[in-house]
Formats: sequence, C-alpha cells, structure tokens
Amino acid sequence: MTFTVMMNPPKYHGKNKEQDDRFYEMALLENPQMFKANINWLAAFMEILIGKNSYIKGESKCPVLVFQTLSDRYFSANYFKRYYDRFTCDKKLYVIDDIHNSYYFRADEICDQVAKCFLDNTNEAIVYAKI
Repeated sequence: MTFTVMMNPPKYHGKNKEQDDRFYEMALLENPQMFKANINWLAAFMEILIGKNSYIKGESKCPVLVFQTLSDRYFSANYFKRYYDRFTCDKKLYVIDDIHNSYYFRADEICDQVAKCFLDNTNEAIVYAKI
C-alpha cells in the first residue's frame, strides 16, 4: 500500500491571477495526480532539505542566481530576498514583477538571465574552446 498526501496550491488573488490559475488547470488536465505526493517521495525530499548530511544546508561554492517573483502564491517577495542574502558566494538577484510560474510564461527572459549568469561566471577560454 502506498500513502499519498494531497498538496493543493494556495488560493491566490494577486497579479495575473487568471493566468496563474489557468496554468494549474492545464497542468491538472495533463497530469491529474500532480498534487498527490507519494509519502516516500516526501520523506526523501525532506531528507535532502533537512537531513543530517544534507548538502543543501552547506554553503554554495559556485555562483548563484536567485529569481525573485514579486507576485508569488507560495513565497513572499521578502522570503526570496532573505534567501538571497544568506549566500556569501558570488550571487545575483533577478527580480521578476510577476507570478510564481514565470519560468513558464517568461521562459525566454529567464533563459537569457541563466545564460548571462553562466557566461559571466565561466572562463572565456573554456567557453570558446568548446564552441
């Protein structure tokens, strides 16, 4: 027997609400089990986050790019800022005045920022040698 936990997205009434709600409606049509989390998966995920030997609890040794969405149904804008501030490595905060699912609706913009961050933090000799 497998146990599952229902995890529905929180209600949202902010910027681009209709667009964000439609995203979840589309996703549920494609994958009706999307918000049913297997208890074994949840346990493994929690181990990654808070386990005794979790690498996530350590300090990053590579540059970090944090996307801060200002109209997020899951996290406050302040949460992203506090998260960003905890890093002591090279870092960049990219602010998106939009919803949690901006990675889907604004994929070109986000991919541009990821590529720029990668290039800004890569040895040019290595990049051009592999092109």
